[in-house]
Amino acid sequence: MAMDGSSSGDGILLEVDAVTLQYKTPQHLVTATYRVSFAVHRRDRFIVLGPSGCGKSTLLKGVAGFLKPVEGSIRLNGKTIEKPGPDRMMVFQEFDQLLPWKTVKQNVMFPMVTSGKFSGREAGDRALAAIDKVGLATFADIYPHMLSGGMKQRVAIARAMAMEPDILLMDEPFAALDALTRRKMQEELLQLWQDIGFTMLFVTHSIEEAIIVGNRILVLSPVRDTLDASNIGEIIRPLSTWERFSSNTAVRRVFILVVLATAWQAYSVPLDNPLIFPTFTETLGSLWHATITGELPARVVASLKVLLMGYAAGVALAVVLTTFAVSTRIGTDFLSTLTAMFNPLPAIALLPLALLWFGLGNPSLIFVLIHSVLWPVSLNTHSGFLSVSDTLRMAGNNYGLTGIRFVMRILIPARPASASFSRFSSRPPSRRS
Repeated sequence: MAMDGSSSGDGILLEVDAVTLQYKTPQHLVTATYRVSFAVHRRDRFIVLGPSGCGKSTLLKGVAGFLKPVEGSIRLNGKTIEKPGPDRMMVFQEFDQLLPWKTVKQNVMFPMVTSGKFSGREAGDRALAAIDKVGLATFADIYPHMLSGGMKQRVAIARAMAMEPDILLMDEPFAALDALTRRKMQEELLQLWQDIGFTMLFVTHSIEEAIIVGNRILVLSPVRDTLDASNIGEIIRPLSTWERFSSNTAVRRVFILVVLATAWQAYSVPLDNPLIFPTFTETLGSLWHATITGELPARVVASLKVLLMGYAAGVALAVVLTTFAVSTRIGTDFLSTLTAMFNPLPAIALLPLALLWFGLGNPSLIFVLIHSVLWPVSLNTHSGFLSVSDTLRMAGNNYGLTGIRFVMRILIPARPASASFSRFSSRPPSRRS
């Protein structure tokens, strides 16, 4: 059902004609939309409204080009949409849609530069103008983890608008915000539309938001609630044996390995040079022989010992450096200086130097392994420790914890991921808009 307000457009921009969209889960094939039709005019604020599970986000993905219709067509400016493109910029509801390693300005510039639509300098100027329009000019050089949720969504909108897309696609962009921030963002979006006059396709489950934001509304209902399944087949049906087989990741990988082994064998047999390029079967035979004689396991154990020694030494040094860095300001400067000097240096480049210093054997390998482990672990661990809130830090200091005791009692428990020296999310306290 469609509700038309006054359309401010001057012609049809987007046409969705009898579109049926389906997607697969591990066990089922789901029909999300069935023969949906509507048209979006230029400068429309077109709302797709409906409850959870009615297919509105799936429909938006179809317009974006992420999902191909099994029936019907989607046309933009008269051309059928076949794949994603910069003429349809999408704003998601998740806050992590921004690149965390880039500043606000760099995030807005990123699609302009990578798509080749604008040069570096022009992209920079356009990025600053877009950031200013969403009221974040003073935050242009700030990283996303320092922004509140509402500010992140403004950056995402600025990034999309700077590309000058034909249509802006918004998938419940304010759903995760609190009520006051959501209302403010709605008002700001309307003001931005008044200033620029873009075309928008906006998905929401909120009737209030649809009335506030849109001038035309399409109401979707779940397929199973509005249609007789006998007309379109099963809305949700189990996958066939072949579909399950082809959807199984392990099976596909085994198939790829079989194809590679066959190609290896087909190339190496006519070559007939076991020294340079042995056949696949000869290689398997040698592997089996080395395994049953105990030669291969012995060498594997020896290699693992060297790896563990190198990794253990690297991690131990990283703990020392990181503890020093989080305990004192000079420690932070010391770690930053060393990582800036040595982290970009490939480990293989140090191997000749290690051979001169330590000679042939395990010490040279351990030295190279320490270099490979020390700097990434130190950087990631330090980043994880910095993400611990100031409140917890002050609490630890108030308890008299310093040095390694501060690290062990406060920093590691506060960021469990740091104990394994793996991934860290960098989320210092947010600045609220």
